[in-house]
Formats: sequence, structure tokens, C-alpha cells
Amino acid sequence: METAKHTFEQAVQRCPESVHILHGWGQFEQKHAYVAHALALLEQRLGNHDESYNILRYVAAKKPTSVVCVALAEQERRRGNAEAARQLLLDGLQTCTSERSQIFLALSWLEENVFHDVKMAVVYIDAALKEDNFKNVKSYIAKASLELRLNQVQSARQTLQTAKKRSTTTAQP
Repeated sequence: METAKHTFEQAVQRCPESVHILHGWGQFEQKHAYVAHALALLEQRLGNHDESYNILRYVAAKKPTSVVCVALAEQERRRGNAEAARQLLLDGLQTCTSERSQIFLALSWLEENVFHDVKMAVVYIDAALKEDNFKNVKSYIAKASLELRLNQVQSARQTLQTAKKRSTTTAQP
């Protein structure tokens, strides 16, 4: 990551008027977090968990995104640091400006499955729904899944019917 930044800096020094170099650098910086996230996932798949973790920590410190925040929290949880995972997600709600519903859904999962606090899980799912103006089908599915785990079949059915209505209304021009 630092190598690419250094290369762009050298290129700008040599050709300070080049719009193409500046544009390329801007594109790189804008997509930096997504590229780093993909690299971290690759390292994880190859079994290089420490390298994956280090890449995610670096990106989260430099340019946090919801996707990176959730991935890093997941790695913390797998390392046995559930409290650190929770705190990363809560911090991500403050630092990330888009796709925050992903963070709320990750918090919901963590609260239900690790901390066994179903009430907080529901609070976070509802926050995810509100965050996306009740249009994110993933949030409805998460809510219905939780309702099913709580044996609230009728409520889950209603949640999924609402999701269906929302997805067909928002899909029309």
C-alpha cells in the first residue's frame, strides 16, 4: 500500500501537471480500502491470518469503511476478543459514513451469538432498518431470522411480507 503511494508521489514530482497521474492517484486512494479488504480476505483464505489482520488494522486506521470495520471486528472475535470486536463496531458507527447498516447487523449478530443479549440484538436490527430508511432487505431477513430463532413464526412471516412489499415498491421507477 505504501509502495503505491510512494510511486504516485514520485510520478507527481516528475510530472506535476499530469491530470492522468492525479486522477489515477485519486482513484487509488478512493478504492484503497476496498482493495485492501480484498487483499486481507485473500491472505485469510491462504491461512495468513496475522497478515490479514494487520492489513485490516492498517486500513481501518487510515481510511475506515463499514466493510473493513466489520471484517476487522470478525477477526477480533475469532481471536477471542469479543469486547474489542464490539468496540470496533461501535467506533465504526462514529467513523463510517456509509453502509452503517452493515455495522448494526454485525453488532446484532455479536450481541445475540456471543453476548447472548437478544434484546440488544433486536435494537441493532431495528437501527439497521432505520439506517436504510426501511429499504434494506438484508435487515428484514436478519430480523425474520432472529424472530424464527425465538419461535415467533407469525412475526417472522409478517417481517418477510413487509420486506417483499418494500423491495417491490422500491424496485419500480
